[in-house]
Amino acid sequence: MSLDAIKQITDAEETARQAKLAAEASARGLCAKAEQMGAHAVEEARSKAEATVRAWMTQAETQAAAEAKQEIAAAARTCDQLKTAAEARLDDAAAWIVRRVVNMACQS
Repeated sequence: MSLDAIKQITDAEETARQAKLAAEASARGLCAKAEQMGAHAVEEARSKAEATVRAWMTQAETQAAAEAKQEIAAAARTCDQLKTAAEARLDDAAAWIVRRVVNMACQS
């Protein structure tokens, strides 16, 4: 082989080695960028999910407060009805107690 042929082969091998190193560096850069983009996408999804959960919690709390208010109002109405019914029977109850006391006093 001639010296020129050996030099051409050596130059071609060096060019191939440099191309391989450049390709490896490019691949590492692409992998790093893909990992960074993936981490960013995960963080963005997490943020969106947290915002959605916060919105759902706010909605649930609002709905629960409204339902609790309705239940309290219903309980208050029931209490008022029971109180009115008890007040209506108060005179009868007092008369019954007086009769019992009088009857017990008369039996003694």
